[in-house]
Amino acid sequence: MRILLLSFTAVLLAVLNLQAQSELTHVSVCKILEKPSAYDGKMLRVRGTVRSWFEFFALVDSDCKDAIALDFPDDPLVKPKPDFKAEEDDAYMNLRRLVTEYTRYAPALARATLVGRLDGVDELKPPVDDAPPGVIRGASRSSNGFGHLGQYRARLVIMRVVEVERLPLPEKPPSKPDQVDPSVPKY
Repeated sequence: MRILLLSFTAVLLAVLNLQAQSELTHVSVCKILEKPSAYDGKMLRVRGTVRSWFEFFALVDSDCKDAIALDFPDDPLVKPKPDFKAEEDDAYMNLRRLVTEYTRYAPALARATLVGRLDGVDELKPPVDDAPPGVIRGASRSSNGFGHLGQYRARLVIMRVVEVERLPLPEKPPSKPDQVDPSVPKY
């Protein structure tokens, strides 16, 4: 009887999970960036190129010039706190590992389909310099934006990584240390 009840519960949860997945809004990076506030607080499924470099972690698409900042739900700076936990399966852990593999000359790159909560605003407000005395001016993160220094109009808090594929890094560094390899896809 107990096995039957556990089996029934597992089937019910699987059906509910499939229903929730079918209710997700599938949307492109560029569509989100047209009017981020239209998707604010919604769970979305989106595909794009993940770029991770020093102080940069975002989802980009070569067809649009802006980016969607990315965050993991366990980041203490994510506000409001998500009402979900990340599904830490192999794909999720692969993405977490990949985003740390950038070099001095090139970002870590991956094509990925992500599911998460979008936070979005249509217009960025200038940062308020509310730094306390003794702190370098401009160092505080006070604006309505997202990502490093609040410079992005949208952020996806990642709940699940549907798929992730590493994109190759350049084989050798550029000839000048301050030059970025032109073969690395831009956003």
